[in-house]
Amino acid sequence: RKLASHDNLKIIIEQTGDKFHVKESSNFRSIEIDFTLGVTFDYSLADGTELTGAWTMEGDVLKGVFNRKDNGKTLTTTR
Repeated sequence: RKLASHDNLKIIIEQTGDKFHVKESSNFRSIEIDFTLGVTFDYSLADGTELTGAWTMEGDVLKGVFNRKDNGKTLTTTR
């Protein structure tokens, strides 16, 4: 928890139609992700946890539903 409080995460989201480009940068890593709404893709968290899932739009909110590959648990996030 103490490390997470110093993460300093910055996110830039660019949209073109239903395609998105996301730039995430923090003290621990910097990555760029491209995805299309509703299309499943693979993703890894900063701690190495592998996920598979997709983003959808609910109004003006991006909602991501991902499943952990190691134990099948669901992770839901919004932007």
